[in-house]
Amino acid sequence: MPPAAQASPWIAFLVAIASVCVGALAVWVALRQSKTSRQKLRLDLYDKRFAVFERTLAFYSALLGSAESLQSNAFESLFREFIRAHNESQFLFDPESGIFKLLGQMVQRAGTIREFKAHAREADPNAVLELHKNFQEALTFWNTSMGQLGQAIAPYLNFHKVLS
Repeated sequence: MPPAAQASPWIAFLVAIASVCVGALAVWVALRQSKTSRQKLRLDLYDKRFAVFERTLAFYSALLGSAESLQSNAFESLFREFIRAHNESQFLFDPESGIFKLLGQMVQRAGTIREFKAHAREADPNAVLELHKNFQEALTFWNTSMGQLGQAIAPYLNFHKVLS
């Protein structure tokens, strides 16, 4: 028997083994890419969700400022970012979390706080008392809501779950 005839079954066997190895390697690479893609998606969601919390916190801090600061362009920019965060929250969080609804209530109460700070000096005394009462209620609501928001958003910002 010629040596080439004896070698051909071994060559065919090695080619088959090499094909299986290459196929297994391709499957392994695809699985790793899939896992990397899932982790990237989770991290992107984390970043977007955290941005909602950051914008709310920044707006809250600015809302506590003076009446003059509430008339500034910087405040208006923060307010627009907060409104954007509210709108984005509808798509980033489960409806059962209540985050979108809570942020909507915070938007409404922010208007009450702004109104009081803008018009308290101009209004008649009876109107000022009513504005102040509404202002106090809105401010109390915001103070309480920041804690509620932190609790509601915490499961979405648990970084350990993001990477698991």
